[in-house]
Amino acid sequence: MDGYFDVLLEEVQEAKTLADVDYILGKVSTFDAEIEEIEQSAETQINRINEWKELRINSIEKQKEYYIPSLHAFIQQSGKRTIKLVNGNINLRKRQPKLEIVDEEIIPNQFIKIREVSTIDKSGIKAHIKSTGEIPEGVDYVEQDDKFGYKLK
Repeated sequence: MDGYFDVLLEEVQEAKTLADVDYILGKVSTFDAEIEEIEQSAETQINRINEWKELRINSIEKQKEYYIPSLHAFIQQSGKRTIKLVNGNINLRKRQPKLEIVDEEIIPNQFIKIREVSTIDKSGIKAHIKSTGEIPEGVDYVEQDDKFGYKLK
């Protein structure tokens, strides 16, 4: 693979004219098309596997759901909270009551919390630095190189 990059590097170094640059963009376009083809193929296979997985799991879940009510009924009839067995344990646990707010407008004020949220105004800091050249305390300001990009037709 190193040889591949060496050849590519030579081509990049030889890009002295617009025609050279256009040729290299064509090569990049070909690579992007290959990547897209691989991604589509992988996506198709992943979808097939996921469909197979769902069918198998759903089938097994239905079988499992057939037996669960029997276990639940047994522990309820036993009057115990936990039963330890060779293949595992069954238990009943007390749960907290479920609380659902149906109308926030009529909730008494004693149950309403007011929170203040503070955020830092990054745009304001940038504008201040740009206009005054002064960098506020607690701020690191680092100029960044231009980002290179390309767009294919």
